[in-house]
Amino acid sequence: MKLLCFLLLLSFSATVAAQAPVEERTVQQKPRTEFQLKADFARREKEKAADRMHQAETELAEAQRAQQTAEKHLQETQQRVTDAQKGLAQAQANYQQAAARAAQTQSEVDRAWQK
Repeated sequence: MKLLCFLLLLSFSATVAAQAPVEERTVQQKPRTEFQLKADFARREKEKAADRMHQAETELAEAQRAQQTAEKHLQETQQRVTDAQKGLAQAQANYQQAAARAAQTQSEVDRAWQK
């Protein structure tokens, strides 16, 4: 019987404790200790945020360097394209002149053979 009463009392106290507000279920600490814990937590969060900010700044700097390198490479490539286009235009002009001279020479040869 005592065992049954003890079990009922134990289960009742657990039920009451489970229904208590969160503030009453936590272990109360001295206000100074609680403030110190909050301050430590805030300091750690600040340090983590500073680390993330530093990492983001580093990534930004690396990305900017990569962009500058890519832009330089793009400008060099565009210059090569421009130079190649000029070279092609000159080669086409030379080809047309050579073709005209070849046609003229062939015509002179044909006339010479016809005489």
